[in-house]
Amino acid sequence: MPQKYVIGVDGGGSKTAAVVLDAAGQVHGRATTGSVNHHNVGLEQAEANLTQVMELALADAGLAPADLAAAAWALAGVDRPSERQLFEALANRLWPAIPIRVENDALAALVAGVGLTPGVTLIAGTGMIAYGRAADGRRARAGGWGYLFDVGSGYYLVRSALRRLSQAFDQGNMSSSTLLPALLQATQTAAVPELLAWMYGRERPIADIAALAPLVLTAAEETDLFALATVNEGAGALARAVRDVAQQLGFHEP
Repeated sequence: MPQKYVIGVDGGGSKTAAVVLDAAGQVHGRATTGSVNHHNVGLEQAEANLTQVMELALADAGLAPADLAAAAWALAGVDRPSERQLFEALANRLWPAIPIRVENDALAALVAGVGLTPGVTLIAGTGMIAYGRAADGRRARAGGWGYLFDVGSGYYLVRSALRRLSQAFDQGNMSSSTLLPALLQATQTAAVPELLAWMYGRERPIADIAALAPLVLTAAEETDLFALATVNEGAGALARAVRDVAQQLGFHEP
């Protein structure tokens, strides 16, 4: 009987990665594409990126869809039963011969960290979510509500830092910032008003804004006050999200 393979897809807010494995866990192929978070890029683009990453990973492994025994899609933005059903229908339409399980990407992160034991994981990338599972199978989450509401994500860091910079600009108090020149250079703008206009740019991808987050972190390390205030606020929110999940599941400190 010919060997069968599985493919796992980790779809985030900025990029999507796929890996092809055999029954022993050996990697045979990899691929990456853009985001599959349909809240950020739309369902049509999410479908295109999912299709591409599956095809590229199979090609890298020298395999065909018929060689797959199963697949798992762990996707950002799949938070509700209706969204899971949406992508399950998509999987059945695109890959009808392959059993595909659809989950939120936070579950994949949790299993990667603690296996099947109880625990809590935190994702802080373009978006953020804290997610946990108890020994009896109960699950809990905090955050993961999208770029408008999440605190502590990469998008949040940039948006919050720019809010502080815009307020300082209005007050004429910009001389001490090391963050502003870095942001201006990265966006090829000349001043705060142009920088804010760049943020509002037509169809500006969320991932492009979140990609500036490392500049905020670097400026915080350089003790830029605007960046420090932003990072401290975000870090506190992330810690509270983990605490909230632990409390929902009844976890206690040893």
